[in-house]
Amino acid sequence: MTASTSDDARLAEVLCEASGFVYHTALTGTTGAMRCVPAEVSKAITRVRRHTTLPVAAGFGIRDTAQAQALAGTADLIVVGSQLIELLASKGVEEVRQAVRRYAECLANGSGSGA
Repeated sequence: MTASTSDDARLAEVLCEASGFVYHTALTGTTGAMRCVPAEVSKAITRVRRHTTLPVAAGFGIRDTAQAQALAGTADLIVVGSQLIELLASKGVEEVRQAVRRYAECLANGSGSGA
């Protein structure tokens, strides 16, 4: 895991033996409580990429299609966990399945919030 607060020395240390993929936390603080700023996250991921060739996932604070689309060209994977948990908490099981499916489709094609 990396964060925007990770300096280049720390990134080099953490990523030199990393494998699989890098999970970049898009904001500091509690996930789901705030929204990330895609331009700042993109800048941080660009720094991370100078230290690794692994795929980079961005998560924490990514809640909507606009944010996901803004990061799609920078991150290899977008993680939207808190929004999905909110869907789970607010709907019945079958409704959740349908809502999650719609939400994922909207994130993938950039057609709105889906929720």
